[in-house]
Amino acid sequence: MTDFSLNPTHPKRPRIAGPQPRLSPPRNHAILDVAPLAGLSSVSVYLINNLHLYLSILLIRKMCEHTYKFDVKMTCSGCSGAVSRVLEKAKADVTSYNVNLDTQEVLVTATLPYDDILARIKKTGKEVRSGTTLV
Repeated sequence: MTDFSLNPTHPKRPRIAGPQPRLSPPRNHAILDVAPLAGLSSVSVYLINNLHLYLSILLIRKMCEHTYKFDVKMTCSGCSGAVSRVLEKAKADVTSYNVNLDTQEVLVTATLPYDDILARIKKTGKEVRSGTTLV
């Protein structure tokens, strides 16, 4: 199904009185001339043209990721659960985490800075004996 509202030259598109806006892609975006031949909608063309932007953002986030290791005093499963819950709440910025009660070690991979992760763990009331940045 064709969406006539996205095609400025289609005869079924209602006309607007006054000067028509110039609908052209931004300067740094590629134009897919094969879109009509491939049966792609204008939305698909937009997504393909902006795929590089999305991939760039993912790459930057991956480059900004760091792994931190904390020695946290945890005496029971409730202590380790509290640390897990606070890291789970930050899952938008925390890629992965591992809370080990036996070794009293917390490994966190995140895009957040060290101090932010440290503050979140300390917010649980647990004593953080030491912390280092691994990567």
